[in-house]
Amino acid sequence: MRIRLICFVSFFALTLFLAITFAVEAKAENSLAKEEEIDRVVAAIDGEPLTMRDLLSFISENGGKVNSSDSSLDKFKELHSYLGQMISRKLLELEALNRGVSVSDNEVKAYVDEVIRKNGVSAEEFEAMLGQEGMSLKMYRQQVKGEILKTRIVQSLVHSSVSISDEDIERYVNENKELLPQEGQIHLYQILLEVPNGATEAQLSLFKDRLEELRDKLVDVDMWPTVQGVSFSDVGYVKENELIEELRLAVKDLPTNKVSDVVFTNNGMYLLMVLARGGDDWKLNKKFTESIREELYRAKSQERMKKFITEELTGKYHVEMLLTESGMHS
Repeated sequence: MRIRLICFVSFFALTLFLAITFAVEAKAENSLAKEEEIDRVVAAIDGEPLTMRDLLSFISENGGKVNSSDSSLDKFKELHSYLGQMISRKLLELEALNRGVSVSDNEVKAYVDEVIRKNGVSAEEFEAMLGQEGMSLKMYRQQVKGEILKTRIVQSLVHSSVSISDEDIERYVNENKELLPQEGQIHLYQILLEVPNGATEAQLSLFKDRLEELRDKLVDVDMWPTVQGVSFSDVGYVKENELIEELRLAVKDLPTNKVSDVVFTNNGMYLLMVLARGGDDWKLNKKFTESIREELYRAKSQERMKKFITEELTGKYHVEMLLTESGMHS
């Protein structure tokens, strides 16, 4: 009986040992396969390899994530999209190096500090906000550095190759007539100085004198947005007959680009300027033409940048995309 027991225990021990051995070997093989997978070259730029490890790091640094439950095809499409983004950034970095364009850590810090200030939060709160988006402060700084670098390259390209002529503006307006103001509309600038309830005659006189003094400085239309201590508004195009009576009477016969007299209302005291009237020659409205110029400039700049990345850069550097669906592991 003892001999049988010893044999049974020995057989069980041998079986357990073999099972553990096979499991360890399988795990080792699986680990080796994963190492081979993660070190697999997925692209190359001028012969320099980019591995799956590089790609996964890029995805993580940019707050991205590949869903492991996706099908092989979906996972491939997702990785392929990220790979395209990574290659674009690498090409921009190479181009920046060749052009002598750089971004210092102090510049990145200053940019991030300004973003934090504008959000009205502390550095700790901002970092917590990033964490909710799946991103660390280090990742965010890397993103910022890439964007500043990209902007500087774009600026060097755009300034030398993108311009908007008066003919471009006229052509755009003729093709988009709905942008033009209608008869009865005016483009209005206004400055409001609020008057406290129960203000005395003496106080009202002081408020008026302040606006009268300011009025002499507002002959130049570009000065209006820079005025301090009062409320400035670019009202845009409004229907003249929808203004309150005091304002409507003040602008009725007011020549364009001239400053109104001080206007008293229940809301406070106003200064007004009509930049343009519907039906007038739109070319005389500097604000309108400049807004169109800026819009066209942005569109052309984006188009120029897209062409630069998708055609010129990829033509300048030899890029090989080696990520294939057949090489994907599910």
